[in-house]
Amino acid sequence: MGSINRFNAHNEHPIHPFRQEMERMMSRFFDSPFFRGDSSLFQPAFNLEEHEDHYHVEAELPGITPEDIQIEVHGNTLTIRGEKHRKKEQEQEGQVHMVESQYGSFRRVITLPSDADMDAITADSDNGLLHITVPKDQKQAPRRIEIQNKKRH
Repeated sequence: MGSINRFNAHNEHPIHPFRQEMERMMSRFFDSPFFRGDSSLFQPAFNLEEHEDHYHVEAELPGITPEDIQIEVHGNTLTIRGEKHRKKEQEQEGQVHMVESQYGSFRRVITLPSDADMDAITADSDNGLLHITVPKDQKQAPRRIEIQNKKRH
């Protein structure tokens, strides 16, 4: 399960990228078929950005059609799941010497902040990238209260 963490490249702790990579490796290791009992190894890369008026989720999903992706919302949780299928021509006759491509199903759960407008989420796919836009609920944005100068008698 992921959540939004602020990223600031100027004052990031030097160990942070190493820690992130170790967490990613451990997650992949424990999500492996040895521990899970299935053949799913596919873990697409996700990026999450916060903008002034929205959040943007980007997923690298080359070779996956929009029909093979499901996006669901429950409370403040966004779930993206899908499957990358092996191409039919790869299943035909022939000696396979190397397969580095990953196939199988994936599932990513992202917990969004309370100001996310979960009813206005949009998604589109372009050239192997899935883009999900989550607007911020402007009703929850802080508003300034003007102080009026009234003379009391």
